[in-house]
Amino acid sequence: MFTFNIIGVSPVLHFFNYQQKQAQCYYSSGITYLSSHRCSLDAVLRTLDHTDFDPTWKTEDMAKTIINFWLSNLESVTHWQRRLKDADAQTILVSRIAYTEALRYELEDLFNE
Repeated sequence: MFTFNIIGVSPVLHFFNYQQKQAQCYYSSGITYLSSHRCSLDAVLRTLDHTDFDPTWKTEDMAKTIINFWLSNLESVTHWQRRLKDADAQTILVSRIAYTEALRYELEDLFNE
């Protein structure tokens, strides 16, 4: 089972640098960050076609999770649409899709540090 959240908006260069650091210490964490220049359901779903996922991840399940989030969190989506619109052209929407268990393990690791 997947979970999806909009994390926020970020300058493109900041997100790119973060992705490069993650790639250098690559491990299959069960968590992937997505980026889009638009805050729309179609734009976010298109990012699934351009992101390298673990081969066991099912794109159809991820798409269903994103659609359910979008329909269930319209207030949050509208908030991020406004924030992205108010930002400069070099800013992107950052979202996260992950296995629910992977997030649980990540939180447990944070509390154990």
